[in-house]
Amino acid sequence: MEIIARKKFGIGGLYLLYALLGALLLWGSTENTKLSKAIAITGILVLLACAGVMIDFFRLPHVLIAKDADGILHLPKNARVLPTEISDVSYRRASAKGIQYQWGSVTITTYAETYKLRYVEDCEAVAKELTRLMYEAAPKAQ
Repeated sequence: MEIIARKKFGIGGLYLLYALLGALLLWGSTENTKLSKAIAITGILVLLACAGVMIDFFRLPHVLIAKDADGILHLPKNARVLPTEISDVSYRRASAKGIQYQWGSVTITTYAETYKLRYVEDCEAVAKELTRLMYEAAPKAQ
């Protein structure tokens, strides 16, 4: 199997640090004042947001897209896509405060369904490779 897309692991570490920050905020708010209660609520909200992202992140496999010897693309949740079925491939880089990162999301649109893969390492290169496979398979299908 040829690996086309992998999950970016740095994101999991980043959200683990955010969760640690939320836990520190919660742990540090032991006094019974309004400020301490606001800090505790902030810590709880940070922990909940991080938990949601981390659950979503860790449920995805390490290899997001792989191509077998027959040219079939294997996606998460046992989805299989032929390159001839792909009608469009797009990507969106993650960004924060004007900085664009190499990782992001890739959207594969087929004639039947749309697959959006998040946390893709080097999403632009993955989208280009999928587009290349799509156009290479198009003449063979006719």
